[in-house]
Amino acid sequence: MGLDTVELAYSFEQYFQVEIPDAVSEKLYTVGDVALWFSQQLGVAGRQSAGSGHTAHAVATARRC
Repeated sequence: MGLDTVELAYSFEQYFQVEIPDAVSEKLYTVGDVALWFSQQLGVAGRQSAGSGHTAHAVATARRC
């Protein structure tokens, strides 16, 4: 993993207050992978609602934290 990837993972952990295990972080290659993993950890996977884009939006903006 490069430094940018490590910093991004750290930002996600801080934003969502969830620790990403090393074994998992090594398998997260796309934004979709990250969004799916966090939505599963936060218990929002598979929900369909008007606010269903919140997780994807948070993932996309977490780097700015």
